[in-house]
Amino acid sequence: MKTVSLYIFLLLNFVNFQYVPNFRRLNVLMTTARMFFLRGAGSRLGSSSIVRPKVLIVNAANLEVGLNTIIGQNAKIMNFASVVVGDNVEIGPNVTFQTNEHLILDYQMPLGKQGVEFLSIVVGNGCYIGADVTILSGVHISQNCLIGAKSLVNRNLTVPGLYAGCPVKLIKSYSSDNGE
Repeated sequence: MKTVSLYIFLLLNFVNFQYVPNFRRLNVLMTTARMFFLRGAGSRLGSSSIVRPKVLIVNAANLEVGLNTIIGQNAKIMNFASVVVGDNVEIGPNVTFQTNEHLILDYQMPLGKQGVEFLSIVVGNGCYIGADVTILSGVHISQNCLIGAKSLVNRNLTVPGLYAGCPVKLIKSYSSDNGE
């Protein structure tokens, strides 16, 4: 049944009425159906969470999304290991989650033939991830982090704040309880 649900999700995933005028009801219906079949394929999705059309998900069973979270159009979730996204997270379009990385054990051997390692990615509650961000394997992002567009997240982000750059750097830290 999970396989059938996955195939139906993939078919529905190609259809996008989000920006077509006067098709709001059809878009809501398609989104509801996509989420239903994605759950049927093994993903754990919180209520009111939306995965926009044309999102590539490698392994539906390795995806866990919290409540009221949005994953933007054309995101690539290369989840050979688990990807866990918290509550109230907004993920922009074209974001890539890359849970696999090549091992480099011997520089005399072809680098692409030495195997891979799979490490999970965790995104905390209340984060905002801008368009075209790439998040690499093993990264854990603290709650309430804002990551600017086209950033490369190659390390853990432990301080709530604004991050941007390639590789990502802390631009401004803030505390979630002082209203900044």
